Amino acid sequence: MVNQEKFALNLMRLFESKLKTFTTQTIEVWYQELKNYPEEKVFESINHLIKSPDSFISVGKIIENFAHLEAEIAWQRCLASAKAG
Repeated sequence: MVNQEKFALNLMRLFESKLKTFTTQTIEVWYQELKNYPEEKVFESINHLIKSPDSFISVGKIIENFAHLEAEIAWQRCLASAKAG
């Protein structure tokens, strides 16, 4: 379960990085939608969105990034295995 205080801080970073406004209600709604996902994946996805050039952010994009991040990890493992022979 996602820590609510850490989530709020990370979500505020995301909104600030995209120059978007938010309210405490916005943070609560997003938290309710994402609280049952693995915390590490949620925060990795938020950080990925912060660094992306995309200015449109949504709960769905955070969830969508989970699959992208898993594929990236799998690729890194495959590459490391190939390099190791």
